[in-house]
This record gives sequence, structure tokens and C-alpha cells, in this order.
Amino acid sequence: MIDHRAAEILLATAIDFPLASDEQATLDAHLAGCDRCRALGAQLRRDALVLRDLPTEPTSPQVRLTVETAAVQAGGRPPRYLLLLVAALLIVPAIAGALILNGYFFDRDGLTVDASPTASTSASGAPLVALPEGVLITYVQRSGSTSFVHTVEPDGSNDQTLAEGWSPAWSPDGQSIAYGCPAGDMFSDICLMGPDGTPYGVLVQDFADQPQWSPSGSQFIFGRVPTDSGETWIANADGSGVTRIGEGVGTWSPDGTWIMLVRPPGPGGGTPIVSIVHPDGSGARDLFEGFGATWSPDSTRIAFTWQDGATGFLRAYDVADGSVETLLELEKSAVSSPIWISEYVAVISIDGNLQLLDLIHRYIYQLTDFLRVGQAPVVSPDGQWLAFTVYDGDSPDIYLAPITHTGGAIRLTTGGVSDDPSWAPALAVPPASLTPAASAPATSAFGADSWAEVVVDRLNLRERAGTDAPSLGLLSIGTQGYVAAGPVDADGYRWYALAGPGLSYATGCLAPADPPLLDCPGWFGWVASADAEGNPWLVDVELDCPAAPTTVAEAADIPPGVRLACFSGQLLSLDAYISPQISPTRECLMPEGFILSPQWLSPCEKQFLQGEATSVEATGPELEAHLDPSAGRCEFGGRSGPDCPYANYIGHWIVVEGRFDDPAADSCEEVPQAVPSGGYFDPAWLVYECRVTFLVTAIRSAN
Repeated sequence: MIDHRAAEILLATAIDFPLASDEQATLDAHLAGCDRCRALGAQLRRDALVLRDLPTEPTSPQVRLTVETAAVQAGGRPPRYLLLLVAALLIVPAIAGALILNGYFFDRDGLTVDASPTASTSASGAPLVALPEGVLITYVQRSGSTSFVHTVEPDGSNDQTLAEGWSPAWSPDGQSIAYGCPAGDMFSDICLMGPDGTPYGVLVQDFADQPQWSPSGSQFIFGRVPTDSGETWIANADGSGVTRIGEGVGTWSPDGTWIMLVRPPGPGGGTPIVSIVHPDGSGARDLFEGFGATWSPDSTRIAFTWQDGATGFLRAYDVADGSVETLLELEKSAVSSPIWISEYVAVISIDGNLQLLDLIHRYIYQLTDFLRVGQAPVVSPDGQWLAFTVYDGDSPDIYLAPITHTGGAIRLTTGGVSDDPSWAPALAVPPASLTPAASAPATSAFGADSWAEVVVDRLNLRERAGTDAPSLGLLSIGTQGYVAAGPVDADGYRWYALAGPGLSYATGCLAPADPPLLDCPGWFGWVASADAEGNPWLVDVELDCPAAPTTVAEAADIPPGVRLACFSGQLLSLDAYISPQISPTRECLMPEGFILSPQWLSPCEKQFLQGEATSVEATGPELEAHLDPSAGRCEFGGRSGPDCPYANYIGHWIVVEGRFDDPAADSCEEVPQAVPSGGYFDPAWLVYECRVTFLVTAIRSAN
């Protein structure tokens, strides 16, 4: 059998290539027992149909040149996944509307940064985003038939038992906790206590349970169970003015103007009925039938789930006009317990894991793997973390997961007796992704030719400096790269050209699991280095450089960005092999009509040095190089010509001397009148491409 990852690769491959019979049989066997992968396969097929119907535009010369170059560098017959990647890179920029290249989540003056954290670590092993500080989590710990309310910090420290009770609810100002408390026999009251457990007294008596504060903190609703479906009641903050609101389980709208009531089906079964009513009892009306109803953050819509035969739906009901929008459709699958978080909806999948639906890109992110989530998650005050209950058999414990991060669940409690988590308000704590890392300076004080790290999550990489420039994708927190140019001040921000580390010889990238994210390191674009107040989004970091290369093989193994950061302008002597297998008619990868000046730095003038040859036929790793005119001239792509210094060394080892980032590279420029109509070549990118290529200044025999 194969695992989920292998099945996902086969499903994606099958969209564009027929699988071998053994591959198809293996995939079919896995799909027979995996609802999650069957749903993924259906989604991939639907996405493929949508993409085929989209209008396209010509791919930019810069993208095409980069992709074609990467394909040739890979050497040999590329595997199917590389062909898929090349095709995707050529297609994606041409899709109308740039479906997966738009930023999302928070919009700051036109520059979009998703503030969701990630639980991964930096190269030093330190957490890239710490758990929230200055905030507590309440939960309920069971001990036989008795329950106790606890508080704990997000890192699991300072666990305190506050009182016997259940269903804790923090007041919006964080100064008190309402909770269900025992009142003898089978009765329950609603009590109030301080954050440290100091008792403040009883608010409401007689079958009262499940308190929930209004957003203003002036009232709270609670449940009573005199009927099979339960009732929702309302009271003032001091427990006065107790009034029945209606039948069903109540939930405040985020703006406090409505209370949603969900009435479960009667004894004969059926679907819950969702209604709304104002806190004063006016305006009551039934809306729709559905499961797991949850408010949108702006209180204008209600998300809910629906099942039609084998197809599951996530839908949104517009409170104002009664219209219904389908947000998600899953064949032979289902989701439950939705929670609406800004431009995302968190749901529990059919296999019990948490998933996150991106409402802008209609893309599902997997938040947990191989966990059985038993209750709808609750969102941290900064909107970045989820707390939820996971069941191992009948034993519950509390877990945390950063929003938009795949597989990053953190276990908070142990023992299998804890559930019902809730977050304390932390109004003074800024979102973690806007908080500079502990080592970050107060301002982004660095310049070109440095090595930088992104310290906020999902920072937009743009085609050029400016908030109106097209987005090329999003950079995750902790992403590092080479600062190739800048600064440029535009639209109230300071911008730098940032290049990904790049790929070593004969390496490639799988299509990213998170499409808007630029997981493959071969990107280049412009980023804003700080917000309008000077809080850094990009900081200078020290790169752990490798030893200086002494062979072509070692040099080819160093990613291009690292070459510049570590060996810029340094004279290097490299052992190289001149293979007789290099064809003098090797294709030039320059787009038609494009000219680079100076001509001898053009890709059409590159030479290819080999290393680690074990025979005359073997070439080993390749290193692209330019030949300084003072050292000789060779026919295009070949090893011949009256002035070619390689001609006498074919089939032999030589020593080449030269450097990355030769001063001549700074003069690389396009010839404007030769650029095809509609194409855009970033001048900083052109110079960068020239700088990362090895410039040969002298050649001699290795003997």
C-alpha cells in the first residue's frame, strides 16, 4: 500500500498523464479505503476542467526564459513531475485573474500579507513564530463525574485549577469568567469568578448552563433544558433581567445585533432549523435548515453544512436577502462544525481532521493529520490559532494549531480527560505575524547584496516595486533570500529585489501543496521591507556559507543566490572537464527578438563546464559560465573556433579561473527595441542572472 502523499502525487499526475497499469492498480487500492484521497481526486478533476476553460494571455518572456533554462539544466529526460512543474509555471502566469497569485487575509494600504503563523522552525532551530503570550486558555478537566475549570498558558505552563464547574466563558474585558457550577443533585447554576478563581457569586440559578457573553459584555445568554430541544435565555451582566429568547441553542452575532437559534430536529428526525432574533426579542424569523451554523465575522452571513446523498456542501446564507452561496462541494465526502475566520472557514473533515477553506482561492488546506477532532475549534483573540479537542477513543485532550499551517498541531494537555477549550481576551497583544522576531531590529536597516529573512507570514512578492504591481506569490515566514537590488521607495513603502536561494544542478521542485506560497526557491521579485510604521517584514540575517568550491561539481552544487552571498567577486580556481559530448549546436534559450548587452554575457554565449567525469562519455554536473573576451572566443555553445581556449582540451581536465559576480555583470541590460511586444524584463533580474553565472578569465591544463 501507499501513503497519502504518494496517492496525492499519483492523483495529480493522472490529470495530465496516463498512469502505468501497476500505478493505477496501486492508486485504486488506496482510494478504496481513503475518503480523503477520493475527495482530493474529485477536486483535482474539477479544477482541471475550470483551468481548461479559462482565457489565457501570452506568458512573459522572463517566466519562459527561466522555465526553459531550468528544464535544460535538469539534464536527461525529465520525470513527469518536472514536466508538470514546467507546464504549471508556463500556464499559471497566463491565467486570467491570476487565480493563485493574489494575496489575501489582511490588506494594509494595498500591500497584502496573510498574518497566519507557522509552527516550523528557522535554520537555527528556533521557532519562527512563538505561541501567543499574555493570553490564557481555559478548559475543563474531568475526574469521574466531577469537572473542574482550568487555565493554562499556550505553551502548557502554569496550569491552574480554578473551580469545580464546566462551560467557562471569558467576559470580553478578560476580568471575569462565567461558568456552569453545581447546585446540588442534578441542578446547575451560572457562577462568576475572577481569572485566578476568586469566586464572585451566582449569576443565574435553576437549570442554567452554557453561558456566552455579548460582544459588549453588557449581557450574556445561557441555556436551559426544560424541553427536549433546550431554550436560550438572556440576562444582564449582573444576572438581572432574565428573559427567555426562544427555543434552541443560541449564538451571538459578532456585532451583537442578533442571536442565532438552532433548533434540533424532533423525535422523528430531520434537519435542524436555524432562526435569528434580536436581543430584545424582536425580529424573530426562521432562516433555513442546516447543520453546524456559524456566523461570518461581519455578521452578514451564516455558514452551514448540508448533505445531499453522497455529496457534502458548505454553504453561506445571506441574512439580509436570503440568498445562499455554495462555498464548497465534496463528492462522496462531508464536512462538519464550520467556524468562520476572516476569509477562511475551518471545518472538520469526514476523517475527523481540521481543514481550512480559503474563500478567495477556493483552496482547502489540511491543518491536522491523523487526528480525530471532536468539537468545533475556537479561535484565539488574534485570529491566528485554533484550540480544539481531539479524541483518542473516548479520551479527550486539547490541541492547538496555527491557522493555514499544515500538520502543525501541538498537544496542550495529556491524560485523556480534558475538553471544552476557550481563549481569554488579549486585546493588547498584537497579531504574532505583525510582531517582529526577537532578533529583529526596530527598522529594516540593510541594503543590497545582503542575506535577508521574512519575519511575517505570506508576504507578497511583486513583479516590481509598488502596491499596484502584479503579485507573483506569497513568501512564508522564515523564507530567506538574496537582496539583489534596492532600496526603492514607492507607495509609502521601501522595496528591495529579493531572489530565492535558487536550485542546485539537476534539482527541481514538486508543485507546492499550498499553491499561493512560493515554496520552490527559484523566485525573484520585489518585497516591501517594513510596514508604514517601520515594523520590519524583512530583516538582515547571517548566512552559514559553505567552503569555497575547488571543483566544478562543488560550484554547481551551490545554489545561485548563495554563490553571490558568499563568494561575490572572489577569485576561484575550479577543476573542470571539457566533454566531447557537448554539441556545438546547443540551443540558445533567448526569446526571439531579445538581445542582451553586452552580447558576450548573453545566455546565447554561455559555455558549459563539467565535473566528476568517470569516462569520456560521462559529463557529471554542469556549471554555466561566460568566457571573458580577453580570455578568448568560442563559437556559440561549442568548443571550437580559432580563438577558443577550450579547443585543445576536449576530453581532458583543466583548471578554470574566474569569479561569480564579476563587475562586468553590472552592465547587463536589455535592448528595449528588441523586446517582444507586451514583454516585461525587470532590469534587476537581468543583472542578477548575469551575476550568478561564473565568468572565466583564464584557462590552463590540469597537469
